[in-house]
Amino acid sequence: MLRTLLVFFLIAFTEALIAQVISSPDNRLQLHNDQEKLLEVRLDEKVVLRLQSPTIEMLGVSHQFEILEASAIREVRRAVPPSIHLIDHQLIDHYNSYTISNQTAGWDLEWRVYNDGFAYRFVIREVAKISAEGYGVEPVEGHQLFFPEEESIISHNERTYLRANTGELARKLASTPTLIENEDGSCVWLSEAGLRSYPGLWLQVTDARLNGRWAAPPLEIKDVNDRDERIGDRAPYLAEVAAGQALPWRVFVIEQTASGLLDNQLVHLLSEPAAGNFDWVEPGQVAWDWYNANNLHGVDFEAGFNTETYKYYIDFAAQYDIPYIILDEGWSVSTTNVGQAHPDIDLEELVAYGREKGVRLILWTLWKPFVNNLDALAERYAAWGVAGVKVDFMQRDDQDMVDHYWRMAEVCANNRLLVDFHGSYKPAGLHRTFPNVLTREGVKGLEWYKFGNPDSGVGPHHNCILPFTRMVAGPMDFTPGAMRNAQAVNHAYIFNRPMSLGSRAHQLAMFVVYVSPLQMLADSPSNYLSEEECTDFITQIPTTWERTIPLAGEIGEYVAIARKGVDADSWYIGILNGNVTRELNLSMDFLEAGEYQMEIFRDGPNAERFAEDYQRVNRTISAGETISISLTTGGGWVARLQPVSE
Repeated sequence: MLRTLLVFFLIAFTEALIAQVISSPDNRLQLHNDQEKLLEVRLDEKVVLRLQSPTIEMLGVSHQFEILEASAIREVRRAVPPSIHLIDHQLIDHYNSYTISNQTAGWDLEWRVYNDGFAYRFVIREVAKISAEGYGVEPVEGHQLFFPEEESIISHNERTYLRANTGELARKLASTPTLIENEDGSCVWLSEAGLRSYPGLWLQVTDARLNGRWAAPPLEIKDVNDRDERIGDRAPYLAEVAAGQALPWRVFVIEQTASGLLDNQLVHLLSEPAAGNFDWVEPGQVAWDWYNANNLHGVDFEAGFNTETYKYYIDFAAQYDIPYIILDEGWSVSTTNVGQAHPDIDLEELVAYGREKGVRLILWTLWKPFVNNLDALAERYAAWGVAGVKVDFMQRDDQDMVDHYWRMAEVCANNRLLVDFHGSYKPAGLHRTFPNVLTREGVKGLEWYKFGNPDSGVGPHHNCILPFTRMVAGPMDFTPGAMRNAQAVNHAYIFNRPMSLGSRAHQLAMFVVYVSPLQMLADSPSNYLSEEECTDFITQIPTTWERTIPLAGEIGEYVAIARKGVDADSWYIGILNGNVTRELNLSMDFLEAGEYQMEIFRDGPNAERFAEDYQRVNRTISAGETISISLTTGGGWVARLQPVSE
């Protein structure tokens, strides 16, 4: 009898869901009922995806399957000025909305269809325990997945992306975002937005379908060491939700070509706006100590966790107008006592010294000792005069952990502290609600050259996948800027003296391609001071952007982006190349009429053998001109364009 009722419910639900076609404002993107309990997603009348009708189950709720109420389709258009200009100075929130209500079961299902994607979410009317959520995606024939395979639902979410179809990935588990590329080049990007007090979305491949999976709240947690946990039993439900709580938006970005993903902002638009004043938040670059293992040279002191070392970092940052330095793991007396500095570090002196130089400090902390004494530690850090915190090793996204993220963001905001989350899940809207959360990891970044191996998947190909996958979700703390560079034939993984894979120009271009309002310079100040020409250039690159123009790209092969800096007339172009040499012709038709002085850093003639070989070139170009660019294996190209005054 229950099975009969469930089948009846699904049929009735699907018919109510698409009693009429839901279309985007430009009518190119449409959601149709295909009469098989699946929704067909069509772009220009071509099916790009099939979606299982969403369902929700609540413990203790008896579903009486009556007729569902559906609203009229309503068009919404409004300007959304972002607090932090990630890629544009103003966004337009333009969509058609549609809501289904089930008065008996106590939920509403909201849909929004944009010109570049769609999303849905459940809103639960009464206090409830969510026992299951139905989420299923069926890619169309001829697709390829870019699938961040995970070994466990406990993860840093630092993965390489497999390229395969669903038939080749049976029983594989992935974190999100995940990307589907169809045979015709159209792309479907899968993730979520507005994630609050609910577990994060994961994907499991079963029978050529991507099914949703979520981590239930832990009932038993055992500390393995200062940062790792062993999870025992879990609750028999996904989340306990409050009356009126909106569950996360299930986000489906739909683009005709991969390049369209490069300036997509659906996650931001669908997330909760900021409340309160965040004018005090100042994006900028930050000098980092951990990647380079404090390997300073040419100094008259022994480098390490001591006051002299961090004064050197401050001096370097001040010389190049870098507003922040990070004191990573090792600054505190222990990893579990993050309220007291290492005995060889005079933190008060460093804060005062930095204040004189216009440089502020950001302190690293494990999440658990920070959360366990959150209010007191945040107040102490603020009283010390530090700028923010880098919170690390969360490794989970169940409801409890998602709540911890929100509480840390809020308490830090109340104390005017910036936040950088590492060991974290992908962005899912928190950075819009709390603009002091400037960036986060959740990406397999530069640090993997410290402890990776030839099979770890990092390298130029991986770097050219990230802009189309992880970066679409939000700010990405990849931590670029390696000054020791090598090609595959002469590369080695060395923990204390790491080198990147790919050319010097590839590393420089990351500062334009990769979006992070708190953008790290990962290498040693001594190395940057020895490479003054490159350092002068990258430290002038903005970390926030007035406009972004995707120029060209193929997933995993290459990516080319133009960006205009906030409060400046300069344009920047960044190009990352994958594992084969390439010739590109790029039109400068995005520029306003006139001539521009172009400063270029490009692969040198010997960069294929000696990756640190680069050339700096200056030339004048005109708007609308087409330029030819040569890229070596693992190469790059970056330029600053400034209008020529008459």
